Amino acid sequence: MYHVRPVLRDFALWLIMTPLFLVEILAFQSLQQNLALDDPAQVRQTFGQVVEYRQSHQFNRPDRYEVRYCFHIPNDPTCYTSNNGFGQHNLPVDIDPHEWQESQQNNNRLLIRYLLSDPSINRPEAQFNQVPASVFLWAVLLVHNGYWFIELFHICRNYLRCLAAAEQQQVCIVRFWRTRLLQ
Repeated sequence: MYHVRPVLRDFALWLIMTPLFLVEILAFQSLQQNLALDDPAQVRQTFGQVVEYRQSHQFNRPDRYEVRYCFHIPNDPTCYTSNNGFGQHNLPVDIDPHEWQESQQNNNRLLIRYLLSDPSINRPEAQFNQVPASVFLWAVLLVHNGYWFIELFHICRNYLRCLAAAEQQQVCIVRFWRTRLLQ
């Protein structure tokens, strides 16, 4: 009697890539937040106080500054800071030297754009001329989805091939599956 058995090494990459769907949810939320921050009806601007800064010494951007800021909105004593969507707050934000000079002229204050519905979703105004990283992450994850679903199609199709070969008592070795004689 022939039985269909999985080829585990073929499943390894497919199974490793499966948890990326969890990252996709966060990337989609970040993309939605960025789109909401671009909608003038949903946002307000205020000045945030620079509470810490340092000059970046990265090889590809030696003239950038990393700043941490805090801002308040009317009738709310909460100090809002930058965040990354993973629950981390008070993160440093990169700004260019021009924006740094402008903040120095405004008594260490940066212009911040925030959502009216959730002020914890915010970014410095200077970052709106840059393409957010979530757009690139979303594009990579769409490619991942395409690959993952194509592989899922191959898994199902090859399983049916092996099942048909097992019924005809033939040996069949394809990607993800194989038939073998059970002794």
